[in-house]
Amino acid sequence: ERFWRRAKSQNFINGRLMADICLNDLSDFREWEVTPPVNQNLPVESFIGRFDGNGHSISGLYSENGYGLVERNRGQISDLTLKSSRIAGSASVSGICQRNEGQISGCVFQGELESTLRRPPAEGRIAGICGQNEGILWECGYR
Repeated sequence: ERFWRRAKSQNFINGRLMADICLNDLSDFREWEVTPPVNQNLPVESFIGRFDGNGHSISGLYSENGYGLVERNRGQISDLTLKSSRIAGSASVSGICQRNEGQISGCVFQGELESTLRRPPAEGRIAGICGQNEGILWECGYR
């Protein structure tokens, strides 16, 4: 949480995950659509820097803003698994970021993605990693 709080307010930041993290109780994961969990992600509009997942995972991520970690990635996000996570949004929904202008490598999103609109607009996107890629995606996956 401290890292993403700083990422939200600083121009450049580097960090490395040193252990697996569980953000919410997963016993009621299937109910999150009706009753959201206590902890929700911090909205980070733009990320510049490096976030190394170091082979670890973040589970229990919940977001209603359409993206998992950041809206716009202009840095490097690597070697991270987001699992048992739920991302909801309106027109576009993505597991890691809405727009990638940097590099995302070795990342996996395992969870649920949902558009809250009955009929998303034609330009709407639902994507496991990023909805719009103008950078580099390398060895990533969605389950």
